[in-house]
Amino acid sequence: MGQHLLSDHTTLRLGGPAPLWYTHTDPAVWDDIVRTAGEHGVCPFTLGGGSNTLADDHGTDRPVIHMTTRGIHIHPAGDGQV
Repeated sequence: MGQHLLSDHTTLRLGGPAPLWYTHTDPAVWDDIVRTAGEHGVCPFTLGGGSNTLADDHGTDRPVIHMTTRGIHIHPAGDGQV
């Protein structure tokens, strides 16, 4: 957590400060991170790898959850659906 510049995390190097920053590294704690970020009364912004992301150079007041997990994991549902 702490102040980060979105421009440091976007491919086009666009974006100002984000005063609340959470780094998501473990899929098991996703619910906890979303709950904590949501305690600030606004919907958090979820940032992946930063490509195809345009961020305002003035920054954001919303909490940012930076997804740093790698790969895709599929968990079958109990009814045979994925």
